[in-house]
Amino acid sequence: MKTLVMITAISFVLGLILQKAWMAVLAKWRMRQIVRTDGPEAHLKKSGTLTMGGVAFYAAFLLTILISPGSSAPGVKVVIVVSTICFLVGLFDDLMKFYGKKTTGLKARFKLIVEIAVGILLGLYMVHQGHEPGMIWTPKWIGGIDLKWLFVPFVAVVFVGTINAANLTDGLDGLLAGCYLVVSAAFMFLIYKFRIFNQENLALLPVFAATMGAVAAFLWFNSNPAKIFMGDSGSLFLGGVLAAVSVLARIELFLFVAGGVLVAEALSVSIQVISFKLTKKRVFKMAPLHHHFELSGWSETQTVIRFWIATGICAAIGLWMFVR
Repeated sequence: MKTLVMITAISFVLGLILQKAWMAVLAKWRMRQIVRTDGPEAHLKKSGTLTMGGVAFYAAFLLTILISPGSSAPGVKVVIVVSTICFLVGLFDDLMKFYGKKTTGLKARFKLIVEIAVGILLGLYMVHQGHEPGMIWTPKWIGGIDLKWLFVPFVAVVFVGTINAANLTDGLDGLLAGCYLVVSAAFMFLIYKFRIFNQENLALLPVFAATMGAVAAFLWFNSNPAKIFMGDSGSLFLGGVLAAVSVLARIELFLFVAGGVLVAEALSVSIQVISFKLTKKRVFKMAPLHHHFELSGWSETQTVIRFWIATGICAAIGLWMFVR
């Protein structure tokens, strides 16, 4: 436990230093957010805010985890590789918004293909580990379930869904960063306290310690009114970490419960699109869900804090459901 606290502290301090330095670089390069006009009108004032903050907290995470004990563990290496791929896709997407012919970034189709491919490879990696390869952790009154040949497509769905849910949640100052910290704390408690599945999962704890410190440092500058946004480089990276660890630890369903706010954000977009295509009517005033509440009269700060609280409740429910 002392080691985890130290890793978190190092990552936090390193994150503050790197984030401050990166903000100066971004300001010099004029890498500022272009706010879309199809969002809430109140967000137009955010135009010009620095973006791509995910680069700094990814760097803080990577440097911290590489100098931490246990960084050579197979599971940690997998998380680093998977989350780095997600980070690079997000970074390329961010850069395309500034230097591409269009300001919309990478095509959604390209990102989806990469996400599916990485999800399938992660699933195949788990299958080739040999010990109950298709088994997943379920609520305490059910017991484990062996998905057998469905495991790989299941992992791909979890991976793609988690990454996009994280990306959609990143729409208000501090929203995704705060939700990530809460969900990560729940993951760490579950893995550390109950040694789910096997002792090897303990090796994954430094990953969360390193990301939590780096993300907390980012939140220092991202709290309302934000001085910098994380960009897709940050949101895809965080989604990749959550997805990879949940698969490696066999707690994909726990992520679905503890990350209930992220799930709700993703579902709200799907429901809105399907409803409009079928009936030409909108279920929500605007999607993702946080915009609906903004347009219903909640201030941005109220929305963020209440979503943090909701995430805490979801995490508590998840622990109650999954703790043996």
